[in-house]
Amino acid sequence: MIDAVLEDSAHYILFACNFYAHKPTTVIGVIPTLYCVLHASAFLINMTQDCHNPALGSLKRQLSRVKDNQQQLLRIVASAEIFVMPIVIMQLFTGQCGSILTPLVYYQFLMLRYMSRRNPYVRNAFTELKIAVNQLILQTRLPIIHQKHCVKSNGNDRATISTSVPTIKLI
Repeated sequence: MIDAVLEDSAHYILFACNFYAHKPTTVIGVIPTLYCVLHASAFLINMTQDCHNPALGSLKRQLSRVKDNQQQLLRIVASAEIFVMPIVIMQLFTGQCGSILTPLVYYQFLMLRYMSRRNPYVRNAFTELKIAVNQLILQTRLPIIHQKHCVKSNGNDRATISTSVPTIKLI
């Protein structure tokens, strides 16, 4: 049962159930849509691989473009998964959220995506976000008050996200 919850498919069942009663938001819809495009293109590439019909040439080119940009699309999906959390919290305070449990369940979804064994993109996106925030803190253009607050909240050069991330068991 625990192994089933760690699978990516279970994560998106949780995602769909969490946002079933939620007010539609474009970013929330982008995530499953891009995954559908990726999986449909992979399926169609396998289906058209044996066909030598010249009429399928433009379709094959488009599918190969999707396959070539797969890494970038997965990074976009991972970033969208991260940036949905602040949107859900803002919608909770404005009354547009489906339930008060939505942010809590979505936090669990993010932790499951972070611990995913097959998909390191969310983990990489969190790392890139942490590096970007640390670089922003060190810039001189940031007001001193904000710099002190960020450094104080990070605590000895360790980002808050580093202390709250789950442990990953690699099998």
